[in-house]
Amino acid sequence: MKDTTNTQQARPSCYANHHMTVSEYGFYDICRSLSASGILYFDGRGIAKRFRKMSKDHPYKLLKALKDEGWFYEVTPPRKNRYGKFSSGHYRVLSHEEWSAKFPNKTHPAIEEWDAEHPQEDPSPVQKKPLVNETTSPSLGSSQSVSGDHQSVSGDHRRPRTSLINT
Repeated sequence: MKDTTNTQQARPSCYANHHMTVSEYGFYDICRSLSASGILYFDGRGIAKRFRKMSKDHPYKLLKALKDEGWFYEVTPPRKNRYGKFSSGHYRVLSHEEWSAKFPNKTHPAIEEWDAEHPQEDPSPVQKKPLVNETTSPSLGSSQSVSGDHQSVSGDHRRPRTSLINT
């Protein structure tokens, strides 16, 4: 029999894909990458070409579903020009953090279950350490640059380089 008295489970994390179907998430991921400037200029036919065997109408169905769920915010609606063709709609694609702040009651079922099982524990996410621009590593004696969750060591802690050029 396993002793579970001292084992603590961490609160499950919530991600955008927990709130979408597989096709919605693939579509959302492409649209997020296309909206690097913050605005997505939506052309359904152009997006359909990025996927194998996607009909020209399917991106519009996915857009409607994600717009109804609050993942896409319409900045400028598509308009018919004087030649009868529609211009692209302009959308802001929300990140998971923005979406969950806007819809705090739409929690993933696993998190709701965990919260119900652990009512005395603090359900707030773990606070991240503040970003540090420059620190000195006592073990390496080198300068480290830290940004986000990735860390790059700029000091030379490996064996010395030998020059291939004679001076």
